[in-house]
Amino acid sequence: MAVLGILAGFDLGGSGPGRFYQDIVINRDTERLFSAGKPAHQLHVMQAYSYIVDASLTRDALPGLGDRLQLPTGWAYRTEIPEHDLVLRTATGEAHILQDSACSAW
Repeated sequence: MAVLGILAGFDLGGSGPGRFYQDIVINRDTERLFSAGKPAHQLHVMQAYSYIVDASLTRDALPGLGDRLQLPTGWAYRTEIPEHDLVLRTATGEAHILQDSACSAW
């Protein structure tokens, strides 16, 4: 996971809860490594957390983030520690991301 600025091609201009948890396709050619033995915070796999909604959110607070999110029915937040490196790689130059109610990117 990385602490990043606003993602290229990611429109944060919307307002209200309707913009959260929606599939957004952006142009991206990247690879992300989530190291074995380190926490991976998951709705999907968190790519970046945000201070936009809660300036007190830190990496150490991420295991409890699920209690702060307003998740859609049937969704769950969890933290797992992968036994092997997890690599996310765009294969087509497109990435599917979503923004949660804390404005973090998944």
